[in-house]
Parts: sequence; C-alpha cells; structure tokens
Amino acid sequence: MKKHLSLLFFVAILAGCASTKQFHQYPDIESYGSNTAFIHFIRGNSAFGSAIAAPVYVDGHQIGRIGPGGHLATNVPAKSITISSTDSSMLLKAETGNVYYFEISMPTQMWLATPGFDVFQTNERRANKLGF
Repeated sequence: MKKHLSLLFFVAILAGCASTKQFHQYPDIESYGSNTAFIHFIRGNSAFGSAIAAPVYVDGHQIGRIGPGGHLATNVPAKSITISSTDSSMLLKAETGNVYYFEISMPTQMWLATPGFDVFQTNERRANKLGF
C-alpha cells in the first residue's frame, strides 16, 4: 500500500505544471527615461522540475516566477544590475538600448528535496530554441 501511495505522489508531482506569472517590472523604471535596456528570461519546456516555478529577481526585486516553457521580460536601468534565482546570481552591466537573454534552468539534483534554479546569460538563438 505504501508503495502505491508513494508512486501516486510522485506521479502527481510530475503531472503538476507550474505556470509563469509576471509580478512587476523593475521598480521606478520610468525615472531612468531612455537610459534602459531590456531583459528576457526564458525557461525550457522540460518535464524535469515542471511542478516548480522558479523565482526571478533583478536587483533583489522579484519580477515574477517562471514555469516550464515560460518567458518573463522587463526593462532595466542602464547600469550594473544583479540577476538571480534561487541558486545563482550574476552581475550584468546593462547598456542603453541593448537586449539581453537569460536562461533559467534546474540543474540535475535531488530537486524534490531541495529545488534550486540557476540563471545564466544566453543569446537570442538559444532563446528561440527554448521556445521564445
């Protein structure tokens, strides 16, 4: 009986699919005028970790949660900003008028026990492969 319940729980976790939800744009972005850049966040559509949406932060402000196959976007000030999720962060020197792409991924790990997401810069070609 325990075996069947464990299997049912595992199947339910895999069947659930987290969705993407944009919460906010970068705070006070209007005050930067035209001195902004644009960032796209893309997550591949994989069954691995599909029940969990990854939080996405820009300078510590959560702009949303991204599910499998999801896309978030925001304008950011043209300055050094920090891009992060649960397990990694990186510094981006955003330049006026540029467009940047970041991939959010779940590394192979015991994701049921400790879900974590990495963020890394990618290019438009890779973003398109992921379904952007």
